Amino acid sequence: MICKSTYSYMWLLVLLCLCSCAAFYPVGGKKGKLQGKGDFIYEKRDQQRRPVIDTLRNQLVTGIVRFKGINYQFEFGFTDQDGTKQYIPLGSVIQAKIVSPDNRDSLMYTRYRGETWQIIREQQPVRILFRSEENEYTSYDAANNLQETSRSNYSAVVVLHNGKRVGDDREIFYNKKRLLEFINKRYTQQFGKRSFRDEAQMLDYIVKEESKTGNPK
Repeated sequence: MICKSTYSYMWLLVLLCLCSCAAFYPVGGKKGKLQGKGDFIYEKRDQQRRPVIDTLRNQLVTGIVRFKGINYQFEFGFTDQDGTKQYIPLGSVIQAKIVSPDNRDSLMYTRYRGETWQIIREQQPVRILFRSEENEYTSYDAANNLQETSRSNYSAVVVLHNGKRVGDDREIFYNKKRLLEFINKRYTQQFGKRSFRDEAQMLDYIVKEESKTGNPK
């Protein structure tokens, strides 16, 4: 087992190595084709199945793929110097940053409350995190020899102010209705359905207004 002092030291290294400030990260890159260089700090198991922290730097990221399952998650695919293709499950990532070849775009991930989230907006002291899940359920009707598969999608964001979640201690469903409810309640507004073009514009508004607020509650 790894002692608490060792873990504390590791987390300090995590913060020192990958703490950075950037303006905006677009909602995207959650799956599909991707290419760039990536730095990863993630948790894996050693030969004795004990949790250990590993670090990879300047790795060529070739894509984000998924494996099938009831609660599948994404994996980062990258290529080592010897040409061996490997994968890091998204759920094991503690910190990650992937930069496009032209250095103009980047994707960043961080661990928050036991889950791996994508950082989609950041302007100190405000940070907005995003995560999504796709669940697959299969049922079988033995009498009629039929199998039916259904899928459900879940996407959510959290708004952090100086590292603390603002508003109610809940995730916000990532859709216009829920984001509008959050904005009107949090910033005492009366916006309507047509006040914002899309979710991205609503996130920009949250960052702007939250930056003016000194109280994360």
